[in-house]
Order: sequence, then structure tokens, then C-alpha cells
Amino acid sequence: MSARKVMLLGEIGVGKSSLARRLVFDKFEFDYKPTIGVDIYRYEAPASATRPATTLIIW
Repeated sequence: MSARKVMLLGEIGVGKSSLARRLVFDKFEFDYKPTIGVDIYRYEAPASATRPATTLIIW
């Protein structure tokens, strides 16, 4: 299994943390809570016929 690091960058309030949480937990929170510091998520992307399984470390 390979691992890749993904860093989400953008202005305040555009949805960086919401995007990461949606991918990792398959859930969306409508309450806006600003991130203080850094949130790090781990997502296991399953293998397909054309690609091996990959771990995404999302910052």
C-alpha cells in the first residue's frame, strides 16, 4: 500500500476541513467551527482494477 500526503490550502471559511471530514467520515456538519491549528486525517482509498490501495494523509 502506498501513502500520499495531501495539504488543503485556502482562505478562511471556504470548506477545507468540511471537505476532509466529508471524505474521511462521509458526514457533513452544517455548524461552522473554525479550525484552530491543524487537523490531520487519514483516509484509506481502496484498490481498484487499475490502482493499488492508497493511504491519504490529509492536512
